[in-house]
Parts: sequence; structure tokens; C-alpha cells
Amino acid sequence: MMWAYYCACWAVSLLALLRAVLLTFYVESNFSSGPSSSSSTSHANLLNALWLATRGGLTLLEVSVVVFLAQGYTLGGAAALTRTGAIAGAAALLESAVEASLVFGRHHVPLFLWGGAGAGGDLSSAKWAYWLARSLLFASLYALVLRVPRSPRWRDLLPATPAFFRYCSALCGVHSATAVGSLLLLLVEGHWRMSGPGYCLVGVAGGLYYGFFPAALYSAFLAAFFADSALDLDLAYYSEMRDAGYFEGGGGVGGIGGGGGGGEVGF
Repeated sequence: MMWAYYCACWAVSLLALLRAVLLTFYVESNFSSGPSSSSSTSHANLLNALWLATRGGLTLLEVSVVVFLAQGYTLGGAAALTRTGAIAGAAALLESAVEASLVFGRHHVPLFLWGGAGAGGDLSSAKWAYWLARSLLFASLYALVLRVPRSPRWRDLLPATPAFFRYCSALCGVHSATAVGSLLLLLVEGHWRMSGPGYCLVGVAGGLYYGFFPAALYSAFLAAFFADSALDLDLAYYSEMRDAGYFEGGGGVGGIGGGGGGGEVGF
């Protein structure tokens, strides 16, 4: 389970890095060739596809954490892993399908890229209504998780580590900031809609989410696992050396090459 999370974190991180690099080149080519050229359209389609893949991976990781912990100790490892993968995968596929229908559908809602200031562009109500609904859903989910420790019935389901609660608090704050920014972009009109605090909140929250979510997931769940694995490996090496007689020889270093401590040294 933990190795699967580790590989998924790396895959999502590489996808986000590739998307960021290509976005830089896309912006430069968009200014040089014009926003309506065929090359600009193909670049936008490629970037939207990368956005969808990255968002799907991030959603898969987020939902799988909550689903796995919500099962508690009622299932074994294989059964819990199967159920977690099924539920999280279904949620990620559903979200990707909705986003793909908005981006590539008839109305062409630019969920990820700048779409201009027209009725169907970047200031469209559909774009920010979607991000408002999604952000509120995830912020409420993490707020609910943070309330679980106060419940005598459910608090034993969560790991008793401060890193986990810092992880949930950070993601709750990021999704809440995105929700507030999206709400401002829906309500505010005129010049302040284009340059006001709504874009600032959405931009900062998005940068933190895409840049630090895999690291936060590793710190909260995987770091302790790999530290325990390294300790178990060291203990296994020590046991093998002890069984082979490396630490025998009368209280000294002895055992290797016939020397040390109270042992004899043969020449």
C-alpha cells in the first residue's frame, strides 16, 4: 500500500512538473503566433489533457487517504486496499469525466487555462461555480476529519500523529482559500474581478496545492513507514551478523579475521 502511494506521488509530481514546463513554452508561443492559431489550439489541448491527468492523480491520492482511514480495522490489508482503490478510482474518474466534458464540450469552459474575458471565457460563471463547489466539498471533508478526534467512537480510526493533523489542516486551508477566491470571482464585477483578491487567493492556493501536496502526503504518511523499514533492515542485518558469529570473541571487536578482545591472533 505505502509503496503504491510512493510511486503515485512521484508520478503525479512528474506530471505536474511536465505541465508547468510546457505551460511556459505555451505562453511564449501563444504570444508569438496568436491565440487563434492552429498551433496555439493544439498546445491548449495538450495542456488541458495534462491538467486532467494531474488533477485525476491528485484526487485519487486525496480520496484514497480518507477512504482507507475511514475503514478502520474492519478489513484486512488486501481487502482494504481493493476497496480503497475502487472508491478512489471511481471518484477520480467521475471528476475527470465532468472536467473533460466542461473543457472539451460544446461550451468550452476553460477550467485550467486562461480563456479571455468573454461570456464563455475566463470570467464565465460556470468555471468559478465548478471550482467553488469542488473546493467547498473537499474543505468540508477535511474539516470533518479534523472533528473526528473529538468523537469517542471514531477517533481511534485516525493515526495519532501530529503530522497527519497538520496535513489535514493545510489542505482544509488550501481548499477553503480556493473556495473564497472562486466566490469572489463569481460575485465581484468590473475591474476588481480581473485584478482583485479573488485571483490572488486562487493563484496562491493553486501554487501551494500543486507544489507541495505530494510532499505533504509523504511527510504525513510515508516518512514514518520508510523510517521503520530502514530500522527493520538494520535489525535484520544485525541479526544475520550475530548469527554468523561476528560479535563473538570475548568482549572485544573480534570475530573478523581471528582478532580482537580475548581471542588469539594467528600468524
